[in-house]
Amino acid sequence: MLDALVKAHEILYGEAFTTETASTYLKMSPAGYATTPFREKWEQGMGFLLNEACPNDGTEAEGGGYNGVTMTEQVVANGDVLDFFTYQDMKSYSDVFSWLDVPAGDLNAGSEAEITVTGVKAMNSYLYQNAEEMKAAATPVEKASLAWINAATGEQSKISSVTTDAAGKAKITLPAAAGEYWLVAVSDSESGTYVIGTPAKFTVKVLNPVNAELVLSSSMTSLKLYAVSDTGKAND
Repeated sequence: MLDALVKAHEILYGEAFTTETASTYLKMSPAGYATTPFREKWEQGMGFLLNEACPNDGTEAEGGGYNGVTMTEQVVANGDVLDFFTYQDMKSYSDVFSWLDVPAGDLNAGSEAEITVTGVKAMNSYLYQNAEEMKAAATPVEKASLAWINAATGEQSKISSVTTDAAGKAKITLPAAAGEYWLVAVSDSESGTYVIGTPAKFTVKVLNPVNAELVLSSSMTSLKLYAVSDTGKAND
């Protein structure tokens, strides 16, 4: 897993990250934790998850949960998803690793969509053996903000005046242009909600409206209208 972290530094810092300068950007503790990742000093070490779960050796810990492994011990494979993070709440470590529940299928540009944010405290991730167990334990995240992500640069654009309610739900207006968009839950420092976000992808399309002219006769006894999809009659 450390090799992947080093590669991330190479991508981010380019030619400035060399064998001679590496320790300026990334330092590891003897115990196998990143104490200065991305030039940011963090004595407690950088947090990390593998495939949306805490890496462990599969054995139960005496105090509960599972025995974790260090960044230098964990092996990764093609297709694995890695999350590296530092805690924003340095007092109680309440940062929540979150997921977004988004509407399925193609969405109409400029329309309204309801998003649900759920999560588990990252500090408690060791309690779950795998991602399925961890996600099953997720609860609604209240007062989280939402942001669009520029997939090319990673830059986030926070959506103003939108935060999740007690059920973890919030409504947003989709972009007016067709395309693929990435959305993520982000922290709201004013409310004290700290979030480690998992991005979700939207496919937004400009759905052409159907204009129909109806001519009604007084002899008609009933009338039904159907929505028509690409594959045929959908619903009335």
